[in-house]
Amino acid sequence: MAVPEARKRFRMFTFSHLKFEIYRVEQERISFDEGHVQWYISSPVNEFLMKIAQRTAKLDTLLLAGARFEIDRVELVKEVHFSSEMSFTAISPITVTTNTNKRNPNPHYLRHTEIGFAEAVRDNLIKKHMIIYNTNPKDDTLSFTFDQEYVRKR
Repeated sequence: MAVPEARKRFRMFTFSHLKFEIYRVEQERISFDEGHVQWYISSPVNEFLMKIAQRTAKLDTLLLAGARFEIDRVELVKEVHFSSEMSFTAISPITVTTNTNKRNPNPHYLRHTEIGFAEAVRDNLIKKHMIIYNTNPKDDTLSFTFDQEYVRKR
């Protein structure tokens, strides 16, 4: 599989929901008048993050979904160093798809409760590693469990 074709299939970034300091919910919409808002963008491609940070830092405001935000500061968060066992919270929902039904070209989005979800996430991460670094990971053992209490609250 050629890298350019593969890059079309995988998003190499993700972003968080807006994290409001002060907000209210009005008719199923979030409203705010003041306070700080945090927004995280993440990617394994450092060059992408650097360009986003540099360009955003030059702006006075950012328009998102029709709302204008004043930019106070742009920061690069320190890179995480992985260990053999870690806990983390995803900044956006983890989604993976499968297409086992050849008659239906639409992908099936796996829920975290479905058999094969963890394996699909693992395979997805390994494929992305191969696309970015053009080599398989040195160690492809990866397993994870979900904090059921956290999932239940969502």
